[in-house]
Amino acid sequence: MNKMKLRPFNPNDAVKILSWCKDKHSFRLWSADRYEDFPAQRHERNIKQKDYV
Repeated sequence: MNKMKLRPFNPNDAVKILSWCKDKHSFRLWSADRYEDFPAQRHERNIKQKDYV
């Protein structure tokens, strides 16, 4: 059986995470409107990560 191993968030991950959403609709579904603008910027993702840790 394949296992997935999770690791803690690294601020450098923000660019990759934000690249997953290719359009505004999928971005809104993913973010649940937690971000004001599409596309979100790396520093915004890192700030949001601090809010949820």
